[in-house]
This record gives sequence, structure tokens and C-alpha cells, in this order.
Amino acid sequence: MKGSRNDSRLEGTGELLAPPSQAMNSQVAASPQLLMPVRLDPTLQRIWVRSQMSAWTTLAIIGSSAKIPEGTMSVARGLARVAAESGGGLGLIDGRNLELKHLAQVQARLRSTVARQTVVVLPLPKENPVTVSVAQACDAAIMCIVLGETSQVVAAQSVEQIGRDRFLGTVILRPR
Repeated sequence: MKGSRNDSRLEGTGELLAPPSQAMNSQVAASPQLLMPVRLDPTLQRIWVRSQMSAWTTLAIIGSSAKIPEGTMSVARGLARVAAESGGGLGLIDGRNLELKHLAQVQARLRSTVARQTVVVLPLPKENPVTVSVAQACDAAIMCIVLGETSQVVAAQSVEQIGRDRFLGTVILRPR
């Protein structure tokens, strides 16, 4: 669709999946008074900047992988680091194991999010049908797919079930 949020495609690499100790990497002291932070992943910075081109308070990051089980959470944590570095904050909800009995509570929390941008990490709808309802309660979504694992059919079905107009783009994860 020309002019829609779907026109942009966000791409990531396996670099997104560095262990938190490396990705956040503690600061290196140049002198007792001067601390030099380690540079943030440029791919995550691009994803963050591109996501800020659309107005959203709640963002669903959707995807799952047997090869990279922490892939979507790594993307969310990386975006939280970039948000913090750029002077903002980003709330993070882990919805990967969300059960139906908690659906109303999570939806209410997402609706009440006003002052702080919040990301909720969700599995693909084929793995948890609650994903569709939670993602539809969000203002926007990003799909994470794993090369060689996430089928094009499953990704397309997920986008259609949640609503094509919610998606800002796709992050492509490459297994190492």
C-alpha cells in the first residue's frame, strides 16, 4: 500500500543478539572523571529512529524462534537501551508466555500507558492466540522474522490477523 506505514522495512542482523553484558557493555574508564560509553548498535539506532517517525505509545514486537529464542526480547531490550541513551524511557512487557486469564489485565495496562512509550514482546499468533488481541491493543507493531525459520506464510498470516495498518516494518534476524 503506497503511503502506508508498511512501506518501510526495518532490517536487523544477528548483531542484535549479543549477550546483554556485551550489548549494554559497561563503561570504560578513560580517567577517573571521564567515562566513555560503548557505542550502541547502529542497527538498533536505525530501528529506533525509524519507529519514532510514527506516533505510538505502545508497540508490539512480534516473533518467535526455536533457533533464537531470545531474539525478539533482544530487539526490545536493545531498543530500550537506545531510548534511554536518547534521553527517553521505554517500558517493557514480556508477553511471550501470556495466558488468556491475564489478557484483560495486560490490555488495561496498555490502554493506561500515556506518558511513557511501552513495548510488549509477543510470540507469533500461531503459537499463542492471545497475541492477536494484545497486539491489536497496541498502537503499532514490528514483526521479527528469523531467516531460514519463519515462513513467509506464517508471517503474512500474522500481519493479516493483527492488522496490516499497525505494522511499522520487519526486523530480520539471522541465526549465527
